[in-house]
Amino acid sequence: FLACWLLIFLAFTSDAQEDLGWKVSKLNTSNGLSNRFVNTIIQDHRGFTWIGTNFGLNRYDGFRTDILTRESHHLSSNTISDLFADIHHQIWVIQSQAVTGSIDYIDILDPISFKVRSLSSYLNGSIPFGIKDINFISSDTAGQLFFITTDNTIFRFGLDGFQQIFHFQDARPPVSMTVMDDRIYLYKA
Repeated sequence: FLACWLLIFLAFTSDAQEDLGWKVSKLNTSNGLSNRFVNTIIQDHRGFTWIGTNFGLNRYDGFRTDILTRESHHLSSNTISDLFADIHHQIWVIQSQAVTGSIDYIDILDPISFKVRSLSSYLNGSIPFGIKDINFISSDTAGQLFFITTDNTIFRFGLDGFQQIFHFQDARPPVSMTVMDDRIYLYKA
């Protein structure tokens, strides 16, 4: 399913379009992708496509793929469940043993040097919650990240670091969150 979206995504983001024709590229394990199970895709501010798989993180430039793994670049895990680009243009690499499971690790990747740091190192230890306390992460178009924790508190990460912005009293945790037009939309089952 995500492989299909990858083709569509690459078609719409390709810079090599001529005469209003679309250039469609097929990216799979035989031409560079690290694993056939794609869990997440984002595009960074420089136009690179980042693809999180069940075996590593892939950076695709339209021609070749760079593969980052626990073994080669010291990611905390090879199972990449989600990716976000923050306001500082760093890539937040969310890792869990199962895509729908709880978050095990968050690494911060410099997309230019490929240097990987733990979330704690990136923030100099000032995290207002534990990694296992995160229920959901979302981002807005400005690169701010929003976190819902297990105690139903919403935090925002922006230029000033983490700020608690809301706490709601409800026993049911939200199952998804979207941030649009300076509003947070929560969905509860």
